[in-house]
Amino acid sequence: MSKAEAGTKLGVSESYDTIIGGTVMASTVPSSALTATHARTFYVLVQCDPNSAQNAVVGNAYAQWIVLRPGESIEIAISDPVKVFVRAAAATTTVNWMALA
Repeated sequence: MSKAEAGTKLGVSESYDTIIGGTVMASTVPSSALTATHARTFYVLVQCDPNSAQNAVVGNAYAQWIVLRPGESIEIAISDPVKVFVRAAAATTTVNWMALA
């Protein structure tokens, strides 16, 4: 899907030309925001690192309910990656993320 098609689908007319991202070492509590830096984004891709031994759980600041096994990912249409929170289902896990900004 092209950027224009995706923007039309979501009702967005802005242009997104930059890829941002990072890695989060998540523990069971508290949950961690993907980043502390605000950025206007089109969507965020969140992946439980394939080399992790534990599942990751994704959601917002109050609850995380989407479980990702190592290697699995989810795309979230959201305007700012600071609104996405992750935690480990057990022990610690590594979560990778990237977004169009």
